Amino acid sequence: MENKGNSCNDKGEYILSNPWLRVYLSPWGAGIHRIYCNSPDNTFKNIALTLKDIADYTQNSSYAGATLAPTSGRLEHGILKLSGHHFTLDRNENEKNHLHGGSHNLSFCQWTLKELTDVTAQFTADAVDGLDGYPGNRKFEVTYKINGNQLVINQNAWSDKETYFNLSNHTYFNLNSFSESGLDQYLYIQSERAAINDISHIPRKISDIKNTPLDFRYKQIIGRQKEQFSSDSQIQYARGFNHCYLLKKENSSLPDAALFSLDKKMCMELYTDSPALVLYSGGFLNSDLQYWKNENDTEPLYPGCAIALEPCSVPVFNGNVQGMRTFSRQIIYKFIPNDIES
Repeated sequence: MENKGNSCNDKGEYILSNPWLRVYLSPWGAGIHRIYCNSPDNTFKNIALTLKDIADYTQNSSYAGATLAPTSGRLEHGILKLSGHHFTLDRNENEKNHLHGGSHNLSFCQWTLKELTDVTAQFTADAVDGLDGYPGNRKFEVTYKINGNQLVINQNAWSDKETYFNLSNHTYFNLNSFSESGLDQYLYIQSERAAINDISHIPRKISDIKNTPLDFRYKQIIGRQKEQFSSDSQIQYARGFNHCYLLKKENSSLPDAALFSLDKKMCMELYTDSPALVLYSGGFLNSDLQYWKNENDTEPLYPGCAIALEPCSVPVFNGNVQGMRTFSRQIIYKFIPNDIES
């Protein structure tokens, strides 16, 4: 395994490296392919879902590791209401709704590498006015930086017309290094309210989550929560979780979310300036693709093999959004090995 930064390997991945982390990035979707963390036994183990074939990232139905741009999430019937104007966006999900920016979204495109050092990589991409229905000639920039035990992502965008941006990252995590299911992780989210979805995963209302299937105010095993509420319609619609949480943002000493391995020897804290966060437990992952379970073996994707935490904007209702010409978002993943308090 390559271990030096400021390089490109034979798979076309760019490698950021320090004593804590090794992060493998790709220009396809300006995405994360692998994240190796220094574990308690002083070995580097991958905790990010990695597709077997590089070609799979060019039409990445799982969106594994990808930058979601120009937007993340769904817009019902592709309707966008912006500054008094009505736009109809590409309906790329079952010809019904608009998903993750449309058929020509930047998750499936090759971005341009603009900067590369041992610890930093920057990618850029453009989108023309009217692509998939969005107004504005737009420019996008994503910068990755490792700083100690943190991976910092800064996402920026600009437009020459008022438009709508809602960038995110779609890395799936399994802090068990795939020795256990991704549902066998503890999760905490600093939130008391979340969006309630219909069967098409379209948010219909914001609701208090206390003592509901969506309650992760205190850390608990994801799969156990899913099983406990298996008959609930929200769990059945998503085959687990596919829900947007409004982040509380009242206690700055706490992360916005935290994920723990089953043995609690690895923790990932997530910090973001986003007002919301989507939890997707991978209920619709299927065996059409394979992933690297470890350095030597692959196996088909299966529901819940890893989970995604996607910082995002607040849910959109009835297509109404705030127009914008500029956009910025920061996501910080902090990886903490060794013993974690219960």
